[in-house]
Amino acid sequence: MKVSYDEGLASHVGSESCVGVREDSGEALTGESAGWVLSSEILNVRDADAVMSRGRQHRPIRHREGRSGPAESQTPGTHRSISRVRRSLLSEGVIIVRYADDFVAGLQHESDAVAFHEELRERFRKFNLELHAEKTRVIEFGRFAAERRERRGQGKPETFNFLGFTRACDKTRQGKFIVLRRTMAQRLRAKLKNLKEELRRRLHGPVREVGRWLGQVLTGHYRYYGVPRNYAMLDSFRQEVRYLWHRVLNRRSQTGNVTEARLKRIADIWLPTPRICQPYPERRLAVMIQGKSPVR
Repeated sequence: MKVSYDEGLASHVGSESCVGVREDSGEALTGESAGWVLSSEILNVRDADAVMSRGRQHRPIRHREGRSGPAESQTPGTHRSISRVRRSLLSEGVIIVRYADDFVAGLQHESDAVAFHEELRERFRKFNLELHAEKTRVIEFGRFAAERRERRGQGKPETFNFLGFTRACDKTRQGKFIVLRRTMAQRLRAKLKNLKEELRRRLHGPVREVGRWLGQVLTGHYRYYGVPRNYAMLDSFRQEVRYLWHRVLNRRSQTGNVTEARLKRIADIWLPTPRICQPYPERRLAVMIQGKSPVR
């Protein structure tokens, strides 16, 4: 992601961080296209162009300055500041991960992250856009973030939300640093609310039809959020769906009452159990070419 494993400063810009830009991205309610961008309009928003014009200049490899450089302010002071930031970033490197209009930038030093944030704000103004102060922030994140914050008497490293996941600093049992990914609580509540309303509309639908539809929803949810160390959130989502369906089944008639034993049989048939669908990034991205040379 945008993690810098050396220093670990990150600047996160969420998909809703631009004032005046409509949020058209979302997750499909059925399981067929979970996590896809539902509207093609989001791919053409101006803030994405503004970000990528900066990101192309700040690639961590093949650093070249001069061609297609970022737009700069006309004031001499800002011009010198941007030039200084550009030279610093090109020497240290920066990682930018972007999907549609949502992106995260990772830098090694706090001063670079703050300068990048300020320069990005100026860049967006040229597109008549504005960064949301509460949803665009610079945080300390990375392999040594927890250790350094503990020495300073601070709490755990801050988390951030990106592409439906809440990401936090964590360690394996062997003490290796990893980025923990958990389903966003806000996204989970919103999805359950939509499911509740849809189940009410399907109140008198056949159990077979409703069960097949809920199975597709769960399957799509598992495929997108089924990442390592997120099993508890997947199981929690299935239990909530099971509870909502139980309430709907009990309201189909005044005398109807679906017992727990019957509900268990229905859920075992139509509601798939959680499973981790995506391996760890190092396994998913590891490619072996002819001659068995690793490609990273």
